[in-house]
Amino acid sequence: MADDYAVHVVRVIDGDSVRVQLPDGDEYSVRMYGIDAPEKDQRAGRDSHDYLRRVVLSRREWRLRVVDVDRYQRLVGVLYPEGGSVRDSANHAMVESGRAYWYREYGGAELGFDDSERHARRERAGVWGQQGSVKPWDHRRAKRAEQRQRREAAESPWVILIGGVFK
Repeated sequence: MADDYAVHVVRVIDGDSVRVQLPDGDEYSVRMYGIDAPEKDQRAGRDSHDYLRRVVLSRREWRLRVVDVDRYQRLVGVLYPEGGSVRDSANHAMVESGRAYWYREYGGAELGFDDSERHARRERAGVWGQQGSVKPWDHRRAKRAEQRQRREAAESPWVILIGGVFK
């Protein structure tokens, strides 16, 4: 796919998702390629969101290199400054600052996310400086397991014993 578009960021959704507008006025949700930021309900979620917001508001003109479309029909891409390179991307800024993890399962090695994450770990930046930090994919898995347990508990028959002694 790998198409490039001039975009204007209209909203930061969370630490790894934004809403962009193309010059023709069409808007799209974008999942940032190769990174996974803490969820909104995680300890570092708000910080991650706010940092990405500062990064994208630091300039008006951005480019989006679309690499895929995910199962939720969001564009998956690299957001980088107009006139810059993908190595100057907001994706990199998030990983290098420790506000997002390199999401190895979904790529990014070709963009140097391994170096960016190594830098953040060495500097104990962002999530790497927090004790007990839970990776977002582990957090989501735990939430799904908890929801499944609640659903199964609600569906299972209850036996109520009233009084009496059983021998």
